[in-house]
Amino acid sequence: MNRSALSAKGITYAGLFIALSIVLTRTMSFMITVAGIQGVRIGFGGIPIILSGIVLGPGLGALVGAASDVIGYMLFPNGPFFPGFTLTAALSGALPAIFLGLIDRNKSYQFTKIIIAVAISDIITSLFLDTTWLVIMYHRAISVLLPARITARMIMIPVNSYLIYSLVRYIPGLKTR
Repeated sequence: MNRSALSAKGITYAGLFIALSIVLTRTMSFMITVAGIQGVRIGFGGIPIILSGIVLGPGLGALVGAASDVIGYMLFPNGPFFPGFTLTAALSGALPAIFLGLIDRNKSYQFTKIIIAVAISDIITSLFLDTTWLVIMYHRAISVLLPARITARMIMIPVNSYLIYSLVRYIPGLKTR
């Protein structure tokens, strides 16, 4: 976590990202049922979490992700609470920032670099971890869940990446790191 992340501005951004994520995830997304369970969520609630990591650093990005999941669940419970999803949300805030830092040291925020960082992170978090949590919770075969989840990620990774690219490139206040 860098110093600017712990400033009043950084903490304010973190609170804003948490609130945006909760609203976008819990009220402005929809679930697709796969094998009798809510197996795929389509929405934009991950964008504020990813942005928090890019703007505030991976440590605060992880905190924003975890807080968004826990507070969002407390306000809008939907199914049982499972801490694995909180871990995934935390990693969703940290991993894109870490990968983007590794491939874009001069912070040029090129679209290709953002999509690579978001895609690698999303494959780890959404396809691998979240699918694993659903298999553990609901005892469904991974072969049943994975095709729908892969299809959703193939659509959402480029869309989310473009929105993140646009926000980071064209909103000057977001370049705080």
